[in-house]
Formats: sequence, C-alpha cells, structure tokens
Amino acid sequence: MKQPHAATDGGGATRSGGDPALALSRLDRLVALTPQPVADPYYQRGLAHPSLGDANLAIANFEAAIRGKPQMAAAHKDLGNLLRQRGDFAAAETVFARALRADPDHFEARHNRGLNALQSGNLTLAREALADCLRG
Repeated sequence: MKQPHAATDGGGATRSGGDPALALSRLDRLVALTPQPVADPYYQRGLAHPSLGDANLAIANFEAAIRGKPQMAAAHKDLGNLLRQRGDFAAAETVFARALRADPDHFEARHNRGLNALQSGNLTLAREALADCLRG
C-alpha cells in the first residue's frame, strides 16, 4: 500500500507548497482509486479546502478521515478548529475532547480546547486546559 501513502504525501506537499487546487486534484484521484476509505487522503483534503474557501468540504473531509481512523487526533483537532471558527463552541468542545481521548498528549488539541473554552465563556475549563499546556 505504498503508492497511496506516496500520493497522499505528494498531495500534502503540493498543498503546503502553495497549490491547494493541485493538491486536491491529486488527492481526489487517490480517493477515487482506493478501494476502501483511507483516512489520510481525506485528512489532507480537509486541510486544503479552507485555502480554497470551502469550510463545508473541509469539515466533510475531516469527518471522513475520522470515520476511517477514529484515533486520528489531528483530524479531530482541525475539525474542532473549524467548528470554533464558526462559533459552534459546544460541538468544538466535543471534538477537542475526542482528540484528547485519542491522544492525551496532543498539545495543539489541548491548546485549542482552551481557546475554545475561553471564547465560549467557560473560564474554568479555559484555565484548566491552558494550564495543562504549560505543564507539558
């Protein structure tokens, strides 16, 4: 299964190199050629869509990545960030909590959970989550 992994890496490299449309094209081909859902291409597509102005497709792709790999903390974290940006703080909290169940040491999930709590007015959770970031 090296080819899908290599193609996913190529899509991610293209996205991070400043060409999200080309990355999506490559990742779309990979998804079409893969006989079963593979989480990584969906995750990479989720990362590319906001650059093209489509948060809804980003959310759908992060959700597909999570269905394919429920323990993918990064997909939970990025989904939570999109929900937080939309002001859906309760849904974001649920997703950040799932990210931390998948990987309790995921610093970005802890940090973003704290920011989400701060924005939603839950100062107790914000203080706790952000203090966890400082502890390591």
